Amino acid sequence: MSDQLEIRARMDTETARALLVANGGGAVAMLAVLPPVLDREGFEPLAQAILIGLLLMMFGVVLAIIHNDLRRRCSLVHQLHNMDPPKGKILGIDLWAPTVCCASVVCMWLSTATFVGAGTYVAVSGISTVSDVQKQKSSSRPGGAAEPKGGKAKAR
Repeated sequence: MSDQLEIRARMDTETARALLVANGGGAVAMLAVLPPVLDREGFEPLAQAILIGLLLMMFGVVLAIIHNDLRRRCSLVHQLHNMDPPKGKILGIDLWAPTVCCASVVCMWLSTATFVGAGTYVAVSGISTVSDVQKQKSSSRPGGAAEPKGGKAKAR
């Protein structure tokens, strides 16, 4: 039984580490790309999205830290009950595991969701911003705007 506990403890540690690396690394990447984006005219929406993404990833780091702490407490509950702890309850709803273990799982998935959500939000905002900037550049070129898609130009 000791080997299984040790394996689970290592897996829990690696999960917490992965959450910290994902959210922390994402936050560092956004900090690295922010100054050049702030210097470019027309990229203000992308800069705002990066700052929001940064906040989300910081929240993800906090959730990963909480998850790690709750995971240790969950292991303690299992130890105290000879690996057969009672299931928890919240607001009269029966849970699948002790309350602290369920809270740990929720924090883990929320941390994962903050990483995916922040990255997706920044990427979609970046695509939209770059598209808008390209449209502005093409419409401000000498000779007027390019012919609209659809093939027919307006007659004058």
